[in-house]
Amino acid sequence: MVGSRSKLAPVAILAGALALGAGPMPGGAELGVVDRILDAIQRGRLPPNDIALLEHTAEGRFAESDVAVVLSLGIGRRDFSPVAMRSEQVRAHAYRKIGEIRLPEAQRYLAGLTVADIGTEVSQQVWPAAQIALHMALLGNLADREAQLAFLRKAAVERGTRYADGAVQNWAQNELCNSGDQASLPLIRDALKRVWVGTSGEREEIRKCEVRMEVLSRSSDRVRALASVLQLGAEPPDEWLINWAITQLDTLRSPDGDREIARFGAEIERLPQASAVRRSLYVTGLHIREVLASRLR
Repeated sequence: MVGSRSKLAPVAILAGALALGAGPMPGGAELGVVDRILDAIQRGRLPPNDIALLEHTAEGRFAESDVAVVLSLGIGRRDFSPVAMRSEQVRAHAYRKIGEIRLPEAQRYLAGLTVADIGTEVSQQVWPAAQIALHMALLGNLADREAQLAFLRKAAVERGTRYADGAVQNWAQNELCNSGDQASLPLIRDALKRVWVGTSGEREEIRKCEVRMEVLSRSSDRVRALASVLQLGAEPPDEWLINWAITQLDTLRSPDGDREIARFGAEIERLPQASAVRRSLYVTGLHIREVLASRLR
């Protein structure tokens, strides 16, 4: 099993030490625990190059992790359900987070995974997530933009990762849309046409990609381009587009980006409670609060 390579030796069973009765379906709490582990790694709160805690979670073995290490990250007994931490949704999320770590250990770990390591899964989302994570790690190690775009264009159409094919291609297509690279639009259109075959889904997915690219063409400053979406008018805005812009700004983790998110959140709060625009942005407000709260952890 891949987990045998983990450096963090289990000293106790978390399920016993941090027992919490709950059902098997994960919620935001369990996914949030995974996010906090990644944040701790990126902030250097764990030993350098040590990704074992995320490995354990991805493998469905969070309960075998070192209790002292988990508690040191401020993750306590009321923060999660041990049963839900073994769910396929949480495991898939953990693999994706490993893909965000720009460490040689993360890339080696992901490259060494096999379908057998993943085990039997009902939802068929864990192995695709692991393959997306590997592509994320490989992409993150390419410093040159043209090399990154070439990598994404190839991944957007390539096959060979078993039932992860569609997931990897979809991820690469979205990354190209989020890159703002207009030259990739013909490739993306062709790829989406093969998937959706003339349905309304084809038109909608192409529209979303074109809209994202148009937004990113508004300024060479990515923060300024994305912030141009975060504007209020008399009519309810395109909530999908707004939440995409917020997510992209969140990913940048820049002071300027955070200020734009906070500015837009404050503008929403100033709207009258009965305002149709404010009601339409209720979920967006929750999204903004979660993003800003994550900066304080």
